[in-house]
Formats: sequence, structure tokens, C-alpha cells
Amino acid sequence: PSTRMSEEGSSPAAEELPPEPVAESTGEVVTPPPDEEGAAEAANSESVATAALPEPGAARPWRARVEEALDASDADRLRALLAEGGPGSANHGSGQGDGTLLLNLAVQQNSVEMVRALVECGADPERVDADDEECALHVAAGLLGVQPAFALDALRLMLVSSATAALDAVRDGERRTILHVAVGASKQAAAGAEAQAAAEAAMLAALELLLARGCSVAAADTAGGAGSEAGAGETVLHVAAEWSSPAGLRLLLGSAHASTACLAVDATGARPLDRALAAGRADNARLLLTQLRKTVGDLALPAC
Repeated sequence: PSTRMSEEGSSPAAEELPPEPVAESTGEVVTPPPDEEGAAEAANSESVATAALPEPGAARPWRARVEEALDASDADRLRALLAEGGPGSANHGSGQGDGTLLLNLAVQQNSVEMVRALVECGADPERVDADDEECALHVAAGLLGVQPAFALDALRLMLVSSATAALDAVRDGERRTILHVAVGASKQAAAGAEAQAAAEAAMLAALELLLARGCSVAAADTAGGAGSEAGAGETVLHVAAEWSSPAGLRLLLGSAHASTACLAVDATGARPLDRALAAGRADNARLLLTQLRKTVGDLALPAC
């Protein structure tokens, strides 16, 4: 009886759930289907990854193939691609979404063969890149201090095909002429006596080339004049007074318009002689003083 009371007084046992049916093993891993949000994310990721891949057999963009040829210094391939591109393709690029001008790139890469190929295929060395705001001649002139041999070779190649009679009309974003930039390249002094001698020889040869093409030492980077708000108003001679070697300055002083340039003032009212004195360039100051005496005489010489 005690046993029955115990059984009757006890609460009924919880009903046990039947076990999950076990699928027969097939050796494959079964991945549960994603929910709707996960499925959408997976589909989107797959479509993005697919879009990033080129279509099988699709031709690579012409510009990309040209830049590869430039990087590899492959002149034959570059010429073939320019022929494929048709007339004007050597001037591709403007800095407005379609890349830097090809000739500017070739100069930046210090490749004489690429410069020659582009020039022979019609590249215009005077065309100013809309983004970099300089032409290939500006780029080469700026390398005279660090890559003198290449810069001189590139300038020679490009000046042969340059069509503008007055190169001073070709200005960079700071309104500088090519001669401005060439003279300013002296700021980057080469290390070692041998390197300095090579840089000096290339600089003098480049100055002769540019002067022979009519570049003027009196050209200013703006309208100039004391108090000018348009810019520095620096002439080429202002830059040379501070940075050129005596040999370079002597060459410039022997060119046309040197007398006019000696008297020119920049936006601060300084003449080239003032700039040489302020920079501690006694050698250049003596050359400028001699030129001023030839120009205006001792009595008319402006006070320093």
C-alpha cells in the first residue's frame, strides 16, 4: 500500500520528445541555407567580385598597355601601340581624368628612348598637362640638377620638334618659362666634385640651347613690378643671381635683354643685384655690378 500511495502522489513524469531523425551519412557536409538577408549579402558580394574581373578574352585598355610599354622602356611596343591608337595618340592624356601626358611620363621616368619614340610619333613637348601644369620641356629642365645627362639629351630631342618660335610663351602653373625652370634647377646641387662638374657642363649646354631658341633672361614669372600682387615678378636673371654658377650667370649676361633684366625689380622691389647680395653671392654680385655699369654708368647706377 505504501508503494501505491507513493506512485499515486507523485507527479507524472515529463513527456519525453522523440529523438531527431538522423539522416543517413553520405560523407558530404550539409550547409544550412542562409536566411534571406544573408542570401542577399552573399549574392551582392559575388556580383561585386565578378564585376572586378575582366571578361574572358577582353582586351586590356589601350592606355594601360601604353603605360606598361613605358615602364618597360619597350620602344618598339610603344610605337606599335601609338600606331594602333591613330593620329594624335602620342599626345594622349591631359590630367583631366585620362592620365598624365605620355611625354611628361617618359621624361619623369628618365627614358631617352621613350622620349625619342614619342617625339618621332608626334608628341608635342610644349603641350601643358592640365593637372601637373607643366609641359615635358619644363619637366626636363627641372631635372638638370639631378639627372643632368638625361635632362640635356631630352631637351635636345624635344627642342628639335618644338614648333613654337617664342618658347617664353609656354608657361607652367607658376607662370615660369622653361628657362626659369632650367636656371632654378641649380638649387639642387650635385654631391661630389665629379657630379658637380657634369651638372655644370649640362647646365651650360642647356642654357645655350634655350637662349638660341630665343628664351629671354628678362622674362618674368608675372607682370612684376614693385608691390605687384600678381606674383613674385621674378625674371630669369633674378633666379640666376641667387642660384647660378658664375659661368652660368656670365653666359646669361651675354644674351639679349640682359641690360633690361639687370634693372628689373620683383614684387619686393629687389633687382637681381640685390638678390645676389642678400644670398651672399659675392661672385655673382660682381658680375651683375659690372653689367649695370655697362648699362647705366656709375653716375646713374641705382643705390644698393
